[in-house]
Amino acid sequence: MNTRFFLNFLTASKRNAGFAMPMVIMGGLVITVAAAAIAMKGMNDQNQVTSKAMKQQSEAIAEAGAAQYTDFLNNHPKLAIANHVDWPTAWNNHYSGSTGSIGSSSSSSSASGAQIPQALVGGQACQTTDYDSTGNPTNSGGGTSNISSSEATNWVTPGNVRSIASGKGKVSLVGYAYDGLKNVGSIAVQGIVGEDGGNQSVSQIQYAFMVRPEQVLNTPIIPQIGTGGPGLWARSFDTAAIAYANVLDSSGCGSGTTAFGASAGNLPAVPLGPLPNGNHTPTLSSNAATITQKDIPFPPLPNYPSTSQFATLVSQNKVNQLSSCSRTQYPAAGDHDSNGNAYSSSTTTPQIYKYRITGNCALQNNTQFGTTGKGNETIIMYVDSGFTASNNGRLSSDGNGAAKVHWHLLNSDLTLRGNAQVGSSSPSGGTAKNWAFFLHNGTSVDLRGTADHYAFIFAPNATADMRGNPKIGGALWVNRFETNGAPPKVFQALNQQDFNEIFTTAYNASGETSYASQTVPAKIELVGNYTTQEVGTPVTIPAGLNYATAYASSAASSISSQASSTVSSTTSSASSMASSAQSSVSSALPLSSITDRVTCIAAGGNWNNGQGGRCR
Repeated sequence: MNTRFFLNFLTASKRNAGFAMPMVIMGGLVITVAAAAIAMKGMNDQNQVTSKAMKQQSEAIAEAGAAQYTDFLNNHPKLAIANHVDWPTAWNNHYSGSTGSIGSSSSSSSASGAQIPQALVGGQACQTTDYDSTGNPTNSGGGTSNISSSEATNWVTPGNVRSIASGKGKVSLVGYAYDGLKNVGSIAVQGIVGEDGGNQSVSQIQYAFMVRPEQVLNTPIIPQIGTGGPGLWARSFDTAAIAYANVLDSSGCGSGTTAFGASAGNLPAVPLGPLPNGNHTPTLSSNAATITQKDIPFPPLPNYPSTSQFATLVSQNKVNQLSSCSRTQYPAAGDHDSNGNAYSSSTTTPQIYKYRITGNCALQNNTQFGTTGKGNETIIMYVDSGFTASNNGRLSSDGNGAAKVHWHLLNSDLTLRGNAQVGSSSPSGGTAKNWAFFLHNGTSVDLRGTADHYAFIFAPNATADMRGNPKIGGALWVNRFETNGAPPKVFQALNQQDFNEIFTTAYNASGETSYASQTVPAKIELVGNYTTQEVGTPVTIPAGLNYATAYASSAASSISSQASSTVSSTTSSASSMASSAQSSVSSALPLSSITDRVTCIAAGGNWNNGQGGRCR
């Protein structure tokens, strides 16, 4: 073989020019492939970043949705003590009167049906928030008390989707479980971000919490307002209202109501110690009175016997029936106590005397209640029709000022005019806690003139109109409080213990016609467990959460004193129990503001419970 010819052929200059183009093309292909790979990696990284951001957002949406459900359950407490399969029935049985039945074509706005219960213990801020079509709160309250029947279907039905955070996400209920033996509730919620059928992220979380069980009590709940309970409590005030008392303003949820003026000039101070008798202003303490704006229902009125019940009691000599209030002494010879025993001034054991006044009760002269020197009597006055104390009519206790006198006015207003006085006479008119007026259907408390009244007045349907220069040393609880430009009128002379004593006396006195009772609704007290879950995981009660001992004996006692300490006394034990449960985030999750969460997410932020509830 001629190797030289072959080498010359390969190295000939005319052949070298033909290899340049393939080399350029091959290099271009390499660069193109590399650029494509880089671009694809960038797109993949961007997708991962987007996916991570959507995941964080869906988690935040789930958290906000779960927070809404805690508020939802507190505003609809019958649902908090039922598993989710029973929610539609519970809703229709207890809340359809104010929001419409689930499945109905329209919702009712009538106030005559079942009303949305409010948590009573410790008070609850008035919440009247509606959610618009995009799931955004329509005011700053962030509450869930007004939800229509059409909206409620999506709230109580697992798998149904509802919008939240101005449409930036959706929430779906997975389920709710309740264990009445452990007093634990647990709710699982999914947060959804993205379009259906497109790029979408779904996260699921579960909250587990302590649920205070529903309780029926025979004692009232007196809100803890200031250091002594509410001296003035109303659902509406005139703009010039002034009080030397702790004020409870429950005007927030009503229509056509006016709030109490919260400036310092409206709440100068509270009295220093018990009020003295006589026409003068009591000594004031250096402590400013407080105002609390909470929508809290009034305690129930004690029972007023029916006509047939009165007939039975009168026939048994357990109630003394009179046609008027013309007498000047109660009790007196010929009367009987509530056990049917004839009156005797020498009796030393405590006695209860009940009177039914079938006609008009108009007091003109001094009237004494209680036997002089005894101080252990309770007098219950039932007035069927009118009641008036005018001119120099005076209602006073026995010489020791220790007799308890309770007036129950069925269909009457309370009118105290001129120099008429309650609980103010010489040598002693009795302390304010010994005098109480309960207006069952009356709509007016008319206090005019110059007299002082030392009493507790409870008229939940009435407007108190104070003109002239009268003073109340005690407490006034009414629907509306008006002063009509007059000087300050109400001086608080009762505290939490006094209120409890007044209502206990009133309820015990009505024992023959059954005690007045009050249902304290269930309430979520604190979150003990917060867990992220795989999507589709059924709701469960976490192992280790058990609050059975927190309310073991509460049904047998008044909750009014327990309420203020319930959370503080159980938080430490609850947290320790929760820490042993399976939790991927927190063992004592704070319930942060619902509005804060939703607003944060609507603005494009991320809510982080792990940072103590902050928008980031």
